[in-house]
Amino acid sequence: MITSNRIADYAMSFALLIVARTLDQALSSALPINMAYLTIIIGISLVMLQQKVWQAAIVGFLFGLSSFTLSWIYQTFFGQNFKNPLISILPRIIVCVLVFLIYHALNKIPSKNPKVKRRIICAVSCGLGALLNTALVLGAICLFTNYTKGYFYLVSTVLLTNALPEFLLSVILTPLVVFGVAKARRINVCGIPYNYRPTPIKDVPIE
Repeated sequence: MITSNRIADYAMSFALLIVARTLDQALSSALPINMAYLTIIIGISLVMLQQKVWQAAIVGFLFGLSSFTLSWIYQTFFGQNFKNPLISILPRIIVCVLVFLIYHALNKIPSKNPKVKRRIICAVSCGLGALLNTALVLGAICLFTNYTKGYFYLVSTVLLTNALPEFLLSVILTPLVVFGVAKARRINVCGIPYNYRPTPIKDVPIE
């Protein structure tokens, strides 16, 4: 059920994504590239703070919508691709859902130190999310545009050049944001309580 508080949270999330995307655009305005460092960090952080997979999908939609909206405001060489919602919105929905599911899947791995495990799998999930974002956006551009091979190679170079710093920043910074907010607001990470304590692994004596 979507309550008024939830709608307010989504509105705030969209505002944060717009601000992050605008700052990314300002940082890359003098270059023929389309950096999305802050947008990816904020977007994936918001996904990790959702409680259900459908909520992660909504965040993905808002993530893509911010790119779609600003692509009409900032007329850039690379940003014109994001005027197509199949490139700007659809890949982001898929990415955010996958990040949510990856965190849940990795959380099932038993560990004697749940706190450390949660931070590690958060970093892994966020890093994979950044790489998936690059891969799926690049794939969407390949599928849904009619540009020449030369243009596609140029776009590929730009995206792959950004992939490494986006990956590193996501791995390092996103978990700090996620667990900082989770601890301050006493909320769950991907629907799993912040103070989650699974059944500890029992040492089996060797006979």
